[in-house]
Amino acid sequence: MVLRNKITALAIAAVSASCLSAQPSAAQDGGLEGFFSPVQKMIAPEFKNEKERVEYVLKVMQRVQSAALRYASHHKGELPKKVDNAFMSYMIFGECDDKTYNSFSVPLNPYTGKRNQILIGKIADPEKCRKSPPGKMSPGSVEYSLAAGGKNFTVRGGVGTGKAMADPKNKRQTYVLSRDPSAQVKANMRTVQWAAELYKEEHHGFPKAVDDEFKYFFPWGDPLKKKLGFALPNPYTGKLEYPVLGKMKSPTTERLKAPAPLPAGVIEYCSTDAQTNYCVRGGDANGKAIQGMSGPKSTMILAKDGDGTGHGNDSR
Repeated sequence: MVLRNKITALAIAAVSASCLSAQPSAAQDGGLEGFFSPVQKMIAPEFKNEKERVEYVLKVMQRVQSAALRYASHHKGELPKKVDNAFMSYMIFGECDDKTYNSFSVPLNPYTGKRNQILIGKIADPEKCRKSPPGKMSPGSVEYSLAAGGKNFTVRGGVGTGKAMADPKNKRQTYVLSRDPSAQVKANMRTVQWAAELYKEEHHGFPKAVDDEFKYFFPWGDPLKKKLGFALPNPYTGKLEYPVLGKMKSPTTERLKAPAPLPAGVIEYCSTDAQTNYCVRGGDANGKAIQGMSGPKSTMILAKDGDGTGHGNDSR
């Protein structure tokens, strides 16, 4: 954990320093600009118009949805009841430990330029909210509500009209994010990635098998006490499941393949390249691996470089 904190801190410090200068540095000209660019967009975004502000609010909503599902992944399927330190630790740059996050984890309000805490709402039914006209909301604010007796949640965001974001397909309805099986599988994939990275910090190589030694690094496990971490909630079966061991090749190779058969909600893991890298994929509702960013002939694979889009492990 200490190593991961240092790496994150160094990246943030370097990006923060570069943001203070209007002129590109020699280091940036040498290639660091490309390396830090995705991080800079996350912690110091700039907005030219309303379209970009709305897009950023949507991105924050997606991060809040992801944080709630990452929390559930670490807590046997239980959703967070409130936005506290535990919730925030699953936001971007958080440590997923129910306590640790930093100032960049707090969303930026694209209308005020200030960082605002996520609001707590009282919307008990996401479907009813989704079908209702956009209600009043402060521009740039994002709200999380636990719903359906703790089995679902509602996320909505305020835009420049002083109302909640409208559904782009029907302006008379509200755009709402809630619990989604596919998103939960992706959150579970991130948790397996998180566990594999923690394992490597202690073993100097990624786990070769899904055995007890690997499971000690799952949420709330303890390798010193030989305590197994929690299994992950499969949203399609309702069961808690550890990943299965796969036979994938390198992440680059697997990402270029069409989605292979994989049971719904099942997470598959394997180490690659002599335990210096790994592949993680998950099954969608149709019993195939989740599609990648390049379309139906590609597969979403998590590895050391995150999901392969250039955002690394902090893409969520």
